[in-house]
Parts: sequence; C-alpha cells; structure tokens
Amino acid sequence: MKKRNPILFRASRLPKDIPTVDFHIHTTFTDGKSSIEEYIISAIKKGLSAIAFTEHVRKSSGWFGTFSREVKNIRKAYPQLKIYYGIEAKALDYQGALDATTEMINESEVVIGAVHRYPGLENLSELEQISPEKAVQMEFEASMGLIENAPIDILAHPGGIYEKYYGEFPVGYFREIVKAAKQYNVAIEINSKYCNNIKEWLEICISEDIFISLGSDAHSDPETGTIVNLLRGIL
Repeated sequence: MKKRNPILFRASRLPKDIPTVDFHIHTTFTDGKSSIEEYIISAIKKGLSAIAFTEHVRKSSGWFGTFSREVKNIRKAYPQLKIYYGIEAKALDYQGALDATTEMINESEVVIGAVHRYPGLENLSELEQISPEKAVQMEFEASMGLIENAPIDILAHPGGIYEKYYGEFPVGYFREIVKAAKQYNVAIEINSKYCNNIKEWLEICISEDIFISLGSDAHSDPETGTIVNLLRGIL
C-alpha cells in the first residue's frame, strides 16, 4: 500500500482463492476480551495463515509501545503463523488527519484508517439530527479524505457508521470509494461485522481488481477468522 503491504491481495484472486487471514483484531489492550496469545492459539487451531492485531488508538495512547513489544516477543514462539501489529485510527477531519501520532504510524506494520464518527460531531447521538442524505455525504467525504491523504494501508469497513444507523450504504458511493482506493493504492477492507451487501461489494472490488483486506473486527478469540468462513459461504 502507501508504505507497507502485509499480505494484502488483489480481489481478482476471488472466488477461487480465499486467503486464510484476519487483519482486524482487538485485544485486551483496548476493548477486546482476549489476550494476544489467546488469539494466536485460536488462529492456529482454525488454520489461519496470518493475522494482524490492529488496536484502536488515539494520539494519547501511551501504551502503544508496550503493545508492539509484546506482539514482537510473543510471535517468536509461533513461527507457523504470520503475525503483524498495528493501529486502527479514526478520521479527525475530512482531509485525512488521523487520531494517531507519527511515531505510532511509523512503528506499525499495518495502518488502518476508519470513519468512527463524522468529523464535526461531538458524539454519535447527534446523528439523530442529521438526514440520511447528509450523513452519507459526510461518511463518503471522510472516507475519501483518508484514502487520498492519510498514510494508511487499509480503509476499514467503508460505510460502516451509515449502515449501523441509517441502512444500506449506497452502492454508487462505494464504487467511487473503490475507484479512489485503486488510484491511491489503498486496500478496501471486507469486514464481516459491517457490510449488509457484501456479495455485490465483492463483485465491484473484483471488477476493479483492487487490493482488499479481510477483517473480522474480532473482540474475542472465538471471532478470529469469521470473515474467512463468511466468504466461503458466499463464494
């Protein structure tokens, strides 16, 4: 991607080849319920080939150095599994600013950018005052800002906030996001928790032959690799 490429792959490999990877996992360092090692053991039991721990961060997350060192130390004991670490940072504005320090970004092996709230809103409860038309435009513009300007490898769960609060993210906006991702060499995440129209979105990604990333957004070790099982069922 813009700086690194931890086994991300082109969508054209689907449906014949579904990589056994999960690049969106949260541990007890943030809001996950399982430890780093518990996820690793679960991934090995499920036959995964690679995982990435991508913790939620803010610029004030002083624990990130401890987290990255722990992953680097533990993965030495599990050479049969490729293990990466990095961050999931939210958009702070519509120009691609990330809620992460330069040091976190440079240290990470995987950098995920996400729209977790709409810039300019204090909290998600304010969405009640915004029309669906306004909300979809805000999410689209924040996503485009990340793709065009942020030092990210992956755009997490496109349209995720909109789908959670309003309904299915319009396919036309998703097509524009995919085209921009292709232009700027950013992977689009296929996330098992967010997309309501995953089959059509996969078809768009395949037709554009963009880089994609698979993520379960796991918050406990039983969820590891659920994206792989979901794709096997669909494809």
